[in-house]
Amino acid sequence: MSHGKLSLIILGFACCLGLAACTSGQQVSYKSGGMTHTWEDGKDAAKNFPFPIYPNSKPSSALKAAGDGDSSEFMILSSPDPVKKIVQFYTEELGKQGWKVSTMEAPNSVNLTAVKEGQQAGVMVSLDDKNQTSITLALSDEPEGVPKVTDENYTPDTLNPPTD
Repeated sequence: MSHGKLSLIILGFACCLGLAACTSGQQVSYKSGGMTHTWEDGKDAAKNFPFPIYPNSKPSSALKAAGDGDSSEFMILSSPDPVKKIVQFYTEELGKQGWKVSTMEAPNSVNLTAVKEGQQAGVMVSLDDKNQTSITLALSDEPEGVPKVTDENYTPDTLNPPTD
């Protein structure tokens, strides 16, 4: 999944959270775009999430979208711990589980992108305006047609010429 598509999915998730912010401890499912979306909030949202959950965090909500062979899951957590400590946890934990992790840093936030056979994930860790650290997790099946991650070096050819 491209960073653009992942960003759109995260934006959709954020909109769902905004609409659902008025409720607590509920689960809601609906169908849209050939997929079934299930939103859950509160502490139970992390129960069945298939990805490492930061130990000193509190789940806010989760969303699962599945259908037509595609599946995506999202989770929002908050923690009083600093961004750097949380990023270190996810970098180490995902590495232990066989994920290939890349990092992009910005002021007060870090984005991790992780891939392993058949799956891709995003972890966004940022400081919010209440001095809490927000953790957004996104996990999805890798779409067909996306090149598999390898340790091979890039070799330019006529279809993939060098860019510099």
